[in-house]
Amino acid sequence: RVANAHACTPAQVALSWALARGVVVIPKSTNPIRLEQNLKTATLTSDEMRMFAKIQKHERKVDPGRDLKELEWVFHEDSAACPLI
Repeated sequence: RVANAHACTPAQVALSWALARGVVVIPKSTNPIRLEQNLKTATLTSDEMRMFAKIQKHERKVDPGRDLKELEWVFHEDSAACPLI
């Protein structure tokens, strides 16, 4: 509903909401159309910002313990430890 009101995608609304809150976002896409869309954000109203704030779950979306262990090879000096080489 919010995306329709602003003539944008739900992803653009999510990016707009995060940016309005001062959160640094790094969207990922290899699709040229989505790359361009990610640069265009909507100006959300204060009512829309309050609506999104009410549905916040206050949950971590990244588990630093698990995620850092999975990426441990990135910080390892021995290139043999890197599964991508």
